[in-house]
Formats: sequence, C-alpha cells, structure tokens
Amino acid sequence: MQEDETNFTVNYRNDVTVKGCVRRGTTRDVYVLNVKDVQFKYWSLEIKIEGHQNDAEQPVLIVNTIGAFGMNINVTGSTVPITLLHNTGIHVVAPHIIVLKQETLTEDSEGLFSWAKNKYGSVTFFSELQKPEKIVLWIRSDLNRPESCNLKSHFLATGILEAEYKAKRRTCMLSEASGMYEAYVVHVTNAFHPSSSSYIDMTIKTNRDECKANQLGFFKDNNGRNWKLTLPKEFKFLGQDIFMSQFNETFKGKHLPNTMKDLIQNVTNHGNISSISYVEIPEASSITLTVPCNTEDRKETTQNPPDPEVSDKSIGCYNILNTFSPKCNDEYLMITIEERVLEVCPLHPSKIEITLEDPKCKVQSNSGFWELLTPLQSCRNNLIGQQEITNAYILKSGNQTLSIPFICKVPVFDLELSYSSDFSDTPKVLHTGKKVYAKINATFHPTVNMHFNPLNLTKCKLHVGEKEQRLDVGTIVPKLNHQRYSFSFEFTPMLEDANISELNCSFCLLDYNKKVCHEHLYLHRSWNVTINNDSTVSKLGMSSVIGITFAAFVVGALLLAAVWYIYTRSRSSIKMQPVPTTSGGSENSSTNQSMDSTHSTPCSTSSRA
Repeated sequence: MQEDETNFTVNYRNDVTVKGCVRRGTTRDVYVLNVKDVQFKYWSLEIKIEGHQNDAEQPVLIVNTIGAFGMNINVTGSTVPITLLHNTGIHVVAPHIIVLKQETLTEDSEGLFSWAKNKYGSVTFFSELQKPEKIVLWIRSDLNRPESCNLKSHFLATGILEAEYKAKRRTCMLSEASGMYEAYVVHVTNAFHPSSSSYIDMTIKTNRDECKANQLGFFKDNNGRNWKLTLPKEFKFLGQDIFMSQFNETFKGKHLPNTMKDLIQNVTNHGNISSISYVEIPEASSITLTVPCNTEDRKETTQNPPDPEVSDKSIGCYNILNTFSPKCNDEYLMITIEERVLEVCPLHPSKIEITLEDPKCKVQSNSGFWELLTPLQSCRNNLIGQQEITNAYILKSGNQTLSIPFICKVPVFDLELSYSSDFSDTPKVLHTGKKVYAKINATFHPTVNMHFNPLNLTKCKLHVGEKEQRLDVGTIVPKLNHQRYSFSFEFTPMLEDANISELNCSFCLLDYNKKVCHEHLYLHRSWNVTINNDSTVSKLGMSSVIGITFAAFVVGALLLAAVWYIYTRSRSSIKMQPVPTTSGGSENSSTNQSMDSTHSTPCSTSSRA
C-alpha cells in the first residue's frame, strides 16, 4: 500500500503525550508544553480555565514550539490573566488576558522541565507532543493529583490535555477495479496503554452534500471499545458494537482481526471492493473521517472539490497574515509582512508575488519583509467614512491565487483629565498653577494584534493664541486593556490669559520591521481645554497694577474734594442769615418791645386804640 494523495483525510484526538507528568497545584500553577514538529506552520491552542481560585497567583503557561511560525490562542471559561512565555521568533495571536513574554527555550524536554522548575519553584503539568495540529489545555485544580511531577514516557494527560493529529493514509487499488465499494479501514491499535475512554467518537463526512452510496467502512479497536458513529446515510459500515447517534441505538457488530495484514485480507474477502484505504491510529478518543464523494452517476459535472489540507493552510495563512495588521493614519496605508511566514500559505514561497486588489500596487521584498506604503486614495482601497479602509492581499504563485481580505481602521482617541490620579475628580474647567492628571486612550480595530506595540506618544503642547506650553510626556509605556492603549502623564497649566486653550498631541504608528516612526505614519489629534485663573492680580503685569493704584488714588482725591466743596458751601449760606439779639427779660417784655418798635417807624399810619 502507498501513501494516499487523494482528498481522504483522518483527524484524531487523544490525551497521550510523548513525555509528561502532573502534580497538585500550588499558589501559582505552571503548565509547560514542548511541541515538536508541528504539522502546520501555524497551529492552534485552546485554553479552558475551570475552577481557578481568585486569590491564587495568575497561572503561567510555557510553550516551546519547534518548526512553527505562528500560534493562535483562544481562551474560554474564567477571565483569569495568564502569563505566556514562548520561544523567540514565534508570532502569537492571543486575547488580551494573555500577557506575552519571549524566552530562549531549549528543545530538550528534561532541560526545559528543569529550567521551568528552577524559575518558578515547581511545575504543575508538563507535556511533550509531536506533530499536533491543535491542542486543548484545561487549567483546573485537582487535589487527587500526585504530590510531585516526575516525567514519564507516554504519560496519559486525561482531563488536562487533548491533542489533534492528522493520520497517515495508505491506499491500494485492487485488481477488481470494477468492484462497487471503496473501503475505508480505521484501525486503533492502542499502542501505549489501556484507553482512558470507554468508546470512540467517530464522525464521517463527505465533501459534498449528495453522494453515490458506494463507501464502506471497517472500524477496529484492539481494546474492544464501542464506536459512537455520526455518518451520512450513504455510508455503510462493519465492525465492533456500534452506537448510532442518529437513532440513539446500539447495533451488534462483527469481529475483525487485530493486525493490518489480517484486516486488509478480511476486507478483500468481503468482495465487490474496488479500493482499500487504511489508517492506523495509535490511540484515539475521537476521530473525524472525511472521504471524497463519488458523483460519476450524476449528470451534471462540477469542479473537483478543494483539498482539505489546502483549505486548512489557507485558514492558517489568513490568521498569520492578520498578525501583521496594516497600519493607517489619515493619509497613508502601510503594509509590513515578514517573508518567512508565507511558508504557512499553500503556495510556493520562492515564487510568491503579492499585490493589493489593484495589480499595480505591488508589495515589495525588502530585507526579509514585504513592504508597501500607499496613499489611502489609491490601490482600490475602499474607504468607509473617514476612519476605515478595506482591501485584500492577492498572493500569486504560478497558476495559484489566494485572496486574503484585510481591514485597517484609524485609531480612535479620547482624552481624560482629572485632579486625582485615580481619575475620580474630573473638572470641566482647569486652573492655572494646579497639577492635572491626563490620560489619552487610543482604541484600535479588533483585527489589530495589540501584542505588537503599535503606537507611541511622541509630544504634547498647550496652545493659547500664539503662545504654547510644551508638556513633558517623556517616554511613556502605554497600558494595554483589550483593544485600547492608554498613555498617562501629568502637567500644570502655566499660560497667562488662558481661557479656551488647545491640547495638541502627536502619535506615531510603529511598523513591524524597523520598530521606529515612519515619517508618513504620524497621527495628530487636538482637544479644546478650558483654563481659568482664580487670582486676577496674578494675571496682571506691574504697569497694570501701578495704573489701577493711581486711578484709585485720583478717584479718592476727587471724592474728597467734592465732599470739602459741599461742606464749605453749606457753611457760607448759614453765615449770611440775620441773627436777632435779646437784652434779657421775659417773653412778654420782648414782645412788647417788638410791638413798640413797629409803632415808632416814620412811615407808619397806624394809631393806638
């Protein structure tokens, strides 16, 4: 039998490691994965967190991956932050509860185990795996585990880890080419030890919705486990006791031999067989069998379906290209892709040509990177509003073409100002001479890989008219929170005559290659800030103070002169009035004297009675 090069594929999962061990958790759980000879250059790790104690230190995961360029991590369950140490040169796509750190890690399992134990004091779980496509890791506490972790060959990581592999396929064509059935033999040998599962979960798929009923399956597990099948109606099968999930019923099976030679002979003796495809699996808890669909009896003709392996590589190509998110500001779009990651793509790497949707916009090779800088208005960029651009990488190699769409969104900025470091006191008006805490938040599109620092704050200024105050922002290390970077700094407004001022800040989008600010990748943003001064005198110069003092003196002098003038006029009028004199005596004598004096006047004509 020869290696099969058709669309027939078998993926299986198990919990068997090349080497491994586990122990009871401590205050800090440390999990180590030594992954060798990965099947694809870009592989997946799913982390499921269960029952982690809130008062425990955040767990540490050490992943040494050999032969890969990229790793995609997904986390479900509790949102406990995880510190991930990975070997240098690996591109990691991970959610933001993962804190990434690079280390130079050894390939040897014993050496890696000792290094992790010396660094953290103990190792909770260790696993060496070879050629996995995907790994599922459970981070959970279990008091029933041993007291210490001692490496063992073919360690069974039940309930902690499950890895997915692609099985080798062998196919032979029988001389009876006119036979009706294509036979598929799935043989689980249980090469290492008794199985951890009581049955094998088997899913059979075809690459078309409707097929000719000419497939026949032979399923053998050397440990005698039952098979739990999910399969299309056209697929017939033979084997041990089989549970049909569609009917919720177990069917009594047929005994099959334990060796490859005897199995092949048994299938041949069945008769009416045109080909036999054989797969040997050392251990499995679940298996997925994908078979090509024979449509020769159908009238319509269709193109050959895509190779599932090529489809898997296309997904990996899409994922790793998106770790190199394009950069864009208000005017330009920049693309920087590391050349070696294109080996993940299902194209010949030495003959790849990359353009955007406009064939004239070619991405050029430069010192190990593919690079392109283009204005937003060119290259058939699709502009959505003022902040979002879509296009696609068009990868060509010979007659093969692969289109990988991408999106680039200009970061959205917002400003927070406060008089307290925890930003609980947020005034609407600032005051000259009083320290202010500032925080600028830059929110990125979800496609941006935030673990590559994409942005720097370079400078900030306060402007009032023609005056400016430079703020000391120094070299700020931004804080990462989901898809947002936060830049925090302090300043004290010192501008005079300030009312409505403007805070201007400049940012730089960093490219992956040079890790420096490209001249076309700056972003400038401004915010209006109201600044008042509580002390009026502090705003005035010396000449203004002297002027106000002199004016106050003049006004006071004038008021004093007016009061004196009024006083003197009033006194003069009082002196001009006649004042009668009296010689003493009673009131009656005074009256009589007055009357007498009136009778003695020369002009009087009155007579006394």
